[in-house]
Amino acid sequence: MSDEIEQDILEAEKSAEGVLEEKEPAPSQKKRVLGQQIEGKFHGVIEKYDDNEQLLSHQNFEKGVLHGESRRYGDSHQLKEKITFHEGVPHGPAEFYKNGSPLMHTSFHEGKQHGITTLYDEGGLVRARIQYEHGVKHGTSITYDPLGRVKKVLHYHQGLLEGPTLSYYPSGSVMESGTYVQGKRHGEFKFFYENGMVHQILIFDKGRLIQKPQFYDAQGNPTPQGIEE
Repeated sequence: MSDEIEQDILEAEKSAEGVLEEKEPAPSQKKRVLGQQIEGKFHGVIEKYDDNEQLLSHQNFEKGVLHGESRRYGDSHQLKEKITFHEGVPHGPAEFYKNGSPLMHTSFHEGKQHGITTLYDEGGLVRARIQYEHGVKHGTSITYDPLGRVKKVLHYHQGLLEGPTLSYYPSGSVMESGTYVQGKRHGEFKFFYENGMVHQILIFDKGRLIQKPQFYDAQGNPTPQGIEE
């Protein structure tokens, strides 16, 4: 059980849902083709325009499939996406935008997200950085608050939480620390007051709480179970 520790990561990913789906530009009245047929397959560039002669898309083809940089634009001619293709599949850097502001910067390897993905909020500020390997979360992921301060640091292995996790107060002091094994809490989890003193300690064994919670007041003195001061 990954519980609420992943909430920010999942919300950041959800905010970019749909941008990776392949879409056709809106119906256009004009197409510009620069290239030639070689052995029955198109090599060159295809551009599509709307009724106002505004560019909707610019795509490079080789041997009849997308190859190289592909760009799509919105109604106001603002860039919506820029993706690098190799033999018909995304391979290399990719950028996605909404109303002119960045939404996601990522990279692909043979059609799957691979490397660091940066997700942005509506104001164009970094919301999360997530590391992928062949389409699944693998490595370090970091989320940020609206002021750009680190909020959580998580580690993944093949899509599951694995290793140490840290959550922070806006002041930068640690709020929570613990370790995950195969997506489950394992070992000691500590929750802190903003002054750095331990507030609560929980002990887990592969997701199962195996000891009674230990509580402390803001001065570090033990308090009765279930009583928080």
